[in-house]
Amino acid sequence: MRRWSLHLPFGLLLGLVACVAPPPLGVVEGEATAVGGGVAGAEATLVPAGAVATDGSRSVRTDASGAFVFERVPPGEYGLTVIAAADGLGAHVPAVSVARDETTSVPVALTPLGGITAAVDVSDRAVRPDGELVIDAFLVGTPLTARVDAAGSLVLEGVPEGGFELSLRSAGYATVAVPVTVAAGEVLAVPETVVLRRLAPYARFDLVRFGDTVEVDASASFAVDGGGLRYAWEFGDGATASGVTATHTYFRGGSMTIRLTVTDDEGNSDSVTQQIEVTTPRVPAGSSRGAVVAEPTLAPGQMAELEVAPTAGGPLLYLEVPAGGYLEAAQGGATYYASTPDRFSRGSLLDDTTGPAGADLAPQAITTTVRCDGPCVILPAAGGAALVRFVNPSRTTQTVPLVAFMDAFSDANEPNDGFGAPTPLFDEQEGAIELVGDRDVFRVEREGRLVFSNPPTMIRLRAQVYAADGFTRQRTLADGESMLVTAEQYVVVEALADTAAASARSLYFLTLE
Repeated sequence: MRRWSLHLPFGLLLGLVACVAPPPLGVVEGEATAVGGGVAGAEATLVPAGAVATDGSRSVRTDASGAFVFERVPPGEYGLTVIAAADGLGAHVPAVSVARDETTSVPVALTPLGGITAAVDVSDRAVRPDGELVIDAFLVGTPLTARVDAAGSLVLEGVPEGGFELSLRSAGYATVAVPVTVAAGEVLAVPETVVLRRLAPYARFDLVRFGDTVEVDASASFAVDGGGLRYAWEFGDGATASGVTATHTYFRGGSMTIRLTVTDDEGNSDSVTQQIEVTTPRVPAGSSRGAVVAEPTLAPGQMAELEVAPTAGGPLLYLEVPAGGYLEAAQGGATYYASTPDRFSRGSLLDDTTGPAGADLAPQAITTTVRCDGPCVILPAAGGAALVRFVNPSRTTQTVPLVAFMDAFSDANEPNDGFGAPTPLFDEQEGAIELVGDRDVFRVEREGRLVFSNPPTMIRLRAQVYAADGFTRQRTLADGESMLVTAEQYVVVEALADTAAASARSLYFLTLE
């Protein structure tokens, strides 16, 4: 067996080892003791100097003898706090130095725990629209923290003896640092009320509603220093706006949260919200081909949802959006979707799950001259109003028109969806499958060779030949296939799947030679 070896200069090997070696770290160890010996089960916490509980603290428990060990500690300065809550004892060591590759030993003598109380000015709560003012208190260099209650009272329990910095923090306010010294077993009451200085502006807005349209006005917002503000609006349906005032029309129903965020010249910001309920908009279908019934301005990926009601213009309801978009329509317990002008299918495109299957739509007549320019769905007017959803597929905000119109029958063969009323086939016939679930039935009137044509630019269809009894299926024909037939046989043309298309994309031809 051949052996391979790699020879590298010694200096290069040392360099490689240095690149992968872990950074040098230190160890902190110690023993927590009280009168009578070591204290087991106490919690020892290392906090980086000047930091608070949420900033990279580490905790361990003392063992049966009161010993504790922190391994792999980055070099630096730390505060060490040991709390034996069950015994009411604790201690704080404010300065623990950790050096690389060295062990720092810290003896800790526990004494009775005390506490801190303070009164905090929360009058600003009254001028906030939401009535909320969250103020958190931290004892710097320790894991201890508490929240100021609604009345402005702060109670921090389990504080070991020593000198500390009490830090009070709230979003939008300057941090306040209060020096405190706590004696063993005593509760320190901070003598003066703590007042936080507001930095952020105040967000306020008024709302006026006209049906599905809202007008918002943030003139009541202001900066604490009287400076300028920037205004950002979110309307809960994906739409946004800027400026002191804005107008927005909803093309979707549901519970909408309107959010205003104001930002001052220093980058400080504040937000406020109002919630409204929006009823799904309803529009009537047009009576002429290409009628635009809604033109919502949508942000990238934003969805519009509205009901389209059939009118007296005809028995077919055509729905269409511009090329490149997505369209979904629900009617009669079934959902249909389209992403191209060529076809539409049963199911849901805009949801994670497929819509309810529902019953097949009753076949309707075709209009062989209609062509869709974008994704379209065709529904029977008899099914009632359709819940229509579509999105803006582009990367920019733009207006997305919804076309909805009624159309009349133009196929003299309809209705021919059952064996009880078939269309006679003597020489040639043509048709289209415009509705999901549609099928066209023909009765052969003479002997000859039947040829089925389903051009490749159309959706995939099939022609099934049945015996004269209307029950026995004898053969299925695809595009270009043929077979000998006799009088009184039946031919049924239908889509291969739950799909359909405008007649310009769903045509077929039957020829009896």
